[in-house]
Amino acid sequence: MTDTQIKMMKNKEVVTDIEDFIKNFNGTQDNFLNGNCYWFAFILIERFRFFYKVDIAYNQIQNHFAMVVTIYYSDKTTNQFLFDASGLIGPMVEGDGWKLWREYYSYEPTDAARVYRDCIWKMSEEKWSKLKRFYRKEPWMLPRDAVRY
Repeated sequence: MTDTQIKMMKNKEVVTDIEDFIKNFNGTQDNFLNGNCYWFAFILIERFRFFYKVDIAYNQIQNHFAMVVTIYYSDKTTNQFLFDASGLIGPMVEGDGWKLWREYYSYEPTDAARVYRDCIWKMSEEKWSKLKRFYRKEPWMLPRDAVRY
């Protein structure tokens, strides 16, 4: 079997694993594709973070969040694939508009703060100003990471 065939098999195994889980959300995709995409990516990360290297990616042009999974191969190469409530979006490639959410803040800090407040937490400016003092200054963090103990 060639390296390419092995990579394709591993890709298929990972994609099938994730898409099988996404099928459990049939009937709710519309909700998670129209306004709650961050939270679906969060669900996917919680489910797969112990099995794969996963992260949240954001596309400013589409104003859309997705989970990105990085697949490692024995020849030290990697591939990254994006998933949302519809399933596999495709590979994450340079120049396609997708950035890791935790890195997006360094590129667009003002927009990242707006997205965090309006799209993730869905709060008014008044509520946000009261809440944000309890959180670290990195607005890209996952909600579970923001809890103050």
